[in-house]
Amino acid sequence: MRYPRTVFVFDTPDHGIDPEYFQMISSSSQKIYVRGHSKPIGTIDSELDAIKILDGYLNFTGPNRSYMVIGNLKHVEFIATSLADKDCSIYWLMNKNAALCIRAALSALLDLHEMEALFNEALYYYTKSRDRYQALSDSKHISSDDFPQLISDIIDGHMQVELRADIESFLCKELHIGKFEI
Repeated sequence: MRYPRTVFVFDTPDHGIDPEYFQMISSSSQKIYVRGHSKPIGTIDSELDAIKILDGYLNFTGPNRSYMVIGNLKHVEFIATSLADKDCSIYWLMNKNAALCIRAALSALLDLHEMEALFNEALYYYTKSRDRYQALSDSKHISSDDFPQLISDIIDGHMQVELRADIESFLCKELHIGKFEI
């Protein structure tokens, strides 16, 4: 399937997905790709893996989502309207380079998540060390140290990591993210 690609991510209907129905309403001469229904295509599945992680992260969506890809769809209205009650997100992959950039940005975002996990561990060891020192010194007074509060604020989201905001903004721009609402 050629670029640009339009990716629809939506809550899976209780009755399942009918690829023929979506093919008909897309008015596209190219065959649509529905993950789990269409013959697997490695490059598309790889892109969908990245979009699945991003959709969950950016939209706080659950695991029961379906993924449909249509090549060079100029009019998304019919499909988007039919998915309006399914919390539909629309992503556009304009070219192969955009798909590669998205994977790299996703990797950077996951590295930031790993950093936060290490911050949790650092805060644990800091607190453990402080408690041991306090027990050894019989001191009720611990010097004022901004480190634990700074780390807590980052972990709890009270302080924004600028890099995270930059990466999120980049991903929204590269994916031409649009949330379709009626």
